[in-house]
Amino acid sequence: MATKRDEIQKVFLKRLEQLCLMDDELFCMVFDGDIECAQYVLRIILDNEHLVVKSSVVQKTELNTKGRGVRFDVLAESDGVLYDIEVQRSNEGAKPRRARYNSSMLDVHTLNRGADFNELVETYVIFITENDVLKKNLPIYHIHRRIDETGDLFDDGTHIIYVNGTNRDDTALGRLMRDFTGRNMDQIQESILKKRVKKFKDPNKGGVYVMSIMQDLYDQASKESFEKGHEVGHEEGREIGRQEGIEIGIEKNKIVTVINLLKLNQSVDIIARAVEMPADKIIAIGKEHGLV
Repeated sequence: MATKRDEIQKVFLKRLEQLCLMDDELFCMVFDGDIECAQYVLRIILDNEHLVVKSSVVQKTELNTKGRGVRFDVLAESDGVLYDIEVQRSNEGAKPRRARYNSSMLDVHTLNRGADFNELVETYVIFITENDVLKKNLPIYHIHRRIDETGDLFDDGTHIIYVNGTNRDDTALGRLMRDFTGRNMDQIQESILKKRVKKFKDPNKGGVYVMSIMQDLYDQASKESFEKGHEVGHEEGREIGRQEGIEIGIEKNKIVTVINLLKLNQSVDIIARAVEMPADKIIAIGKEHGLV
């Protein structure tokens, strides 16, 4: 008889089959700790075959004590230059002012207190978008500030680039977009990307990966349940305390599971059935974490 855990694993696996590199979750899995992938993509987008990436991290969150924080999909560094690479299937998520904000947050969190402004590093915010967000039917858009009166470049070291995912022409950039939009791992032509995608899309390897995620969630919930039960369970009422702890742990586990399924763009109805939680509570959790 299938358990709730089995049902959730099936949901994860089904979603995994549908993913392509334009989906944030697969994109971040593939690029997590993989400098070679980041370097390959940046070399094509920037048309610089000599670019060498020194470090690459995924979903790095930068907090803002005065306002909204930001989470970078992939943050790479090369000789003091920072690259924020974002994938966006939704036009809403790739608005020009979103690019402006990401660029500003790169600056805020790279300049130390008291440092000279000349120490600001050069930055690139790169949006790889499923649609032609800027609607000029171009494969790529390079955005810089310019002086209106002269037309000269205002060289402040910031660069914003939009890559049009609808471009599938027979160029390096067009072929890259074909690889990014292929749901079947066999459709991916570039071996560097294909090897990484296969690690997560292959039913055998991907299934193991998903199961490990679920195991981590359940193990953490079990640990929290025990610790909470031990904390609230007094000598004369240890069993009551343990039961309360277990219930709290189960509830926390459900919330973590809901958050992960929302990140995988699973529907509220399916999540509600999988974790036995009211839809309105799932929506509330999603809103609290910026996922709905």
